[in-house]
This record gives sequence, structure tokens and C-alpha cells, in this order.
Amino acid sequence: MTDIKAIFKKHGYTNVENEIDDLIEGYEVHFDMNDDHITDLANDINATKDFIAYLDNSTDFMIIEKDI
Repeated sequence: MTDIKAIFKKHGYTNVENEIDDLIEGYEVHFDMNDDHITDLANDINATKDFIAYLDNSTDFMIIEKDI
């Protein structure tokens, strides 16, 4: 499986341990789209093929979940 922690760390997300644990366990997590690095994070996550990141237009949050 992809080292998802390394991807988050690469983009400056160092205080998201609970969210990463939730992702690994199969839950979806939400991140505010106001962050400047969110698009780069989404691109790297989508490149893994283990996880998928997409924008929820109704809430302006990026949702990340396991790609089944």
C-alpha cells in the first residue's frame, strides 16, 4: 500500500494523524479547499491508485477515500 503519510508530509500536512488513520481504516476524510497546496496533494493522492481525492462542490471540501 502507498505510504500516504509521506504524501501528506510532502505537502506540509504534519498534524493529520487521525485523518490518515481514518483513511487507512476505510473512512473518507474532508479537507478545506482554502489551502494553497490542496490541489498538489490531491494530484499526488490520485496518482497512488490506492486512494482518490475529489472536490465536493456542494461544500467546497476535498474528499479523500480509499479507491476500491
